[in-house]
Amino acid sequence: MLDNKAIGNRIRELRESANLTQDSIVEAVGVSLHHYSDLERGLYTPSTKTLIKLCEYFKVSCDYILFGISEEPDSAVIDKIKLLDKKYLGYLEKQINILIDIQNNDK
Repeated sequence: MLDNKAIGNRIRELRESANLTQDSIVEAVGVSLHHYSDLERGLYTPSTKTLIKLCEYFKVSCDYILFGISEEPDSAVIDKIKLLDKKYLGYLEKQINILIDIQNNDK
């Protein structure tokens, strides 16, 4: 079951992180201000058409808006990895594998 409050929070966070107003979003997505405000407050789930327009506008997946699942790694982490000398990448990979094993054992 979808969590409308969580969906609304993610939509609001996307807008706020881009320093945008609700007015600028409704114009781009093609919904009324009242309708958009209701979405951010989690009063209902966005229609498929509105969901697709929001995903295209914010350049995120539907999985992210609906479930909070991001297919993209955190860009800040990727930027830090790019700063590493190649000789340290093997160490990093080993540490990541250890964390994955720990995570899998916790399930």
